[in-house]
Amino acid sequence: MASVIWSEKLHRWMLRVQVDGQLKTFASRKAGIQGKKEVLKRYREWQDYGSVDRSKFLANKVWDKFIEDKQNRLGAKSPSNIQYVWLGRNYILPKITNKRMMNLKKNDYQSIINNAKRRDNPEQPLSKDTLQALKKVLKMFIKFAVENDYCEPIKGELYIPAGHTIKGKDILQPDELKRLFEPSKFHYHKALCFMACTGLRPSECLGLKWSDIKNDVIYIQRGISVKGDITNGKNANAKRMIPLASITRELLKIQKESTAHLKSEWIFCDKVGNHGNQGALSYELKALG
Repeated sequence: MASVIWSEKLHRWMLRVQVDGQLKTFASRKAGIQGKKEVLKRYREWQDYGSVDRSKFLANKVWDKFIEDKQNRLGAKSPSNIQYVWLGRNYILPKITNKRMMNLKKNDYQSIINNAKRRDNPEQPLSKDTLQALKKVLKMFIKFAVENDYCEPIKGELYIPAGHTIKGKDILQPDELKRLFEPSKFHYHKALCFMACTGLRPSECLGLKWSDIKNDVIYIQRGISVKGDITNGKNANAKRMIPLASITRELLKIQKESTAHLKSEWIFCDKVGNHGNQGALSYELKALG
């Protein structure tokens, strides 16, 4: 990059750069170091947003700054941040890329919610739960943009259109539970039984270590994401303790005996002793069903 220089003839600080054959000039009439800093600031804003005029900042560039802020606050591998990135990539960025942040109005954001379709079935709208998450991240994005002077507050509230169903959770029925506890050669069979007894999420179950058990209590400390990353859990309430009952103590005893040769720190480890895999766990659950 070229240096910022002071032009005696024009009485200003100047920076000239050439990009794609075009010459760009950034200048400031402020004297001293403040003027030099202003030139560099304008150059960086132009790099980040395609403009030094905040009214022309591109919305997708502001989104990148929003995600960067969330990653700094939550961690790049946190479940919340992963959800924001996924919603942005699939539903938000396709609608705002190369549009000026200042020009986006309430109807633009509402249209993103109204027209969001399932990725695996474009004929079907998203569930109400997913739309609620989309609405939430859009409101957070707008708040971030307003607080950082990238746009003005929008008028009106975003809403979820009527007619969307709430995605329910599958609950094992008595006959299915009975079938689950029958003898099985599946690797994660004891993990599935343990989840049924404790209500743990797959990520939490796979995140358990033998050191988490103390005085007949198991402490939930971490999770294993779908991508295999070790996380702090789904939310602030993820860390908790669960007293062990006779059936869960027996499951852990059998699990320890069957994996003793692996010498793994993970309770429900994979076949070589590393932490377990959610994909394999889900596959076995479906196969048992």
